[in-house]
Amino acid sequence: MEPWLYVLNCLLNSLLACARMCVYRNGNVSCIEALIQASSHETNDDDVDGRTPLLLACLHGHHQAVQVLLSLGGDVTKRFDT
Repeated sequence: MEPWLYVLNCLLNSLLACARMCVYRNGNVSCIEALIQASSHETNDDDVDGRTPLLLACLHGHHQAVQVLLSLGGDVTKRFDT
């Protein structure tokens, strides 16, 4: 792979990861369901800081998003180590 293409791919992946975590942080239930069902990303994937979608939804008080993530397999035992 060409170096510039590799860098572009890394940037796009980072941008998509950031967008996914924003969806969880904002608690949009329909977006969460669509995102998890339409992508290869798991419900328990964490961000660069180690926060899972479930943790982000909990931290921001999105009760419906928490319920959806739990129904889609969110792991309440996954630890967040600072």
